Amino acid sequence: MKEDARDARSAMLLGGIALVRGDGAAGAKWLERAVALAPGDAQARWWLGRAYARQLARAGRLAQIRIAGRLRETLERAIALDPSLVEARVDLMRFYLVAPGVVGGGTDKARAQAREIAKLSAWRGRLAAGAVAEKERDGARAEREYRAAVVAAPDSVDGYLALGAMYERAGEWDHAFALYDTLRTRTTAAVAHYPLGRAASLSGRELARGARALEEYVNGAPEPGDPSLASGWYRLGLVYEKQGDRARARQAFERVLALDAKQGDAREALDRLR
Repeated sequence: MKEDARDARSAMLLGGIALVRGDGAAGAKWLERAVALAPGDAQARWWLGRAYARQLARAGRLAQIRIAGRLRETLERAIALDPSLVEARVDLMRFYLVAPGVVGGGTDKARAQAREIAKLSAWRGRLAAGAVAEKERDGARAEREYRAAVVAAPDSVDGYLALGAMYERAGEWDHAFALYDTLRTRTTAAVAHYPLGRAASLSGRELARGARALEEYVNGAPEPGDPSLASGWYRLGLVYEKQGDRARARQAFERVLALDAKQGDAREALDRLR
């Protein structure tokens, strides 16, 4: 049993490394092994759910149905094993919000999960309520909830990321950049650099600052739950391309494919730059 526990931890570590690189398939393989070796470990199941989510974003329509079912079942099982595992509840709530009913999604389920999250963590409950409000197209309420989460946990990146992403979707770039500037003063975590670079890649604004932020990100130490290194290099390539630096853009997209050979967007970008 002790040997299995050590093997399970090793498999979780290798799965986390794969997720940092951007390889959801390899991450799922290692984390499925961790779950098989330690079936009562809620953390292993939560991380496996994240690997499935990474796969889901890249899968075709038929595969999405299969993977979505695995993702939901894995997170629900993680919560059954450890009802206090708030991170798994957050991921499940997000799944319920975006998944169609045929694979178990639903706003009512998300709303119920948000209430359970609030019982465990007041500021995470605010984030969950904000996500539900966005789904219900109540932008004013969502912004209030996200801002309350930032105030309640000013040193956590999650509130800033949720509020900033909402600003990005609304095209409110000045608000997004100002928020991300504040975030970078609050923490040394690598993930704090990514959203500023992403906003630059999407908006075409603040390109020099966006490039520096993404360079810090890909040369830093992202954690398994952060955007993958492949994603960071891809965003950096887009920024270089917008700056007119085709050579560095090509190098960045090549780094993406070295990390994740199946990243079709990077391959298309390289074709575009030839």
